[in-house]
Amino acid sequence: MSWLQYARTLRYLRPVQFYGFARHRLLRCLPAGLATVPGARISECVQPPLVPFLSAPTSVHGTTLTFLNHTVDYPCGIDWYDPAQPKLWRYNLHYMHYLHQPGITRQAQRDWMNAWVRGNSHPTGEGWEPYPTSLRLVNWCKSWWTHGISEEDAPLLRLWLACAPVKTASAPSMIRKW
Repeated sequence: MSWLQYARTLRYLRPVQFYGFARHRLLRCLPAGLATVPGARISECVQPPLVPFLSAPTSVHGTTLTFLNHTVDYPCGIDWYDPAQPKLWRYNLHYMHYLHQPGITRQAQRDWMNAWVRGNSHPTGEGWEPYPTSLRLVNWCKSWWTHGISEEDAPLLRLWLACAPVKTASAPSMIRKW
């Protein structure tokens, strides 16, 4: 870009934009954080929140699930496609964010994952839609990353690998192998 092009571009900027550009360039050179800047202080305008932040959600208590302030008890096992619940609630059930709630054990996480596999053996329905699937797989990865993978996770890993398109000798194009 030539200087003439820069001049043509910059002539339309307001003075406040020049100030912002210069300030941004200078602030990038400063060390990050208040502890590294001598004499830095927090403004008196910054106050703790009047209302406390939401705590980490605890969605699962035994067979009772709570999502979106709606509690449902499944004493006889989870109904992954319960028509009595709204679709967004069922999506939250399939996301499996509750695998990371405080106090849940590795065995409980594995039990929830296996329950999902048993209850969703046929690849149809909202549990297999792209958004819930992507979030569930991320949550499963986080669980495996945190606790490691064991022999008991083999069926889950097979399902994981089955979600990826594979090329077979009988099919020239990419297909999903379930």
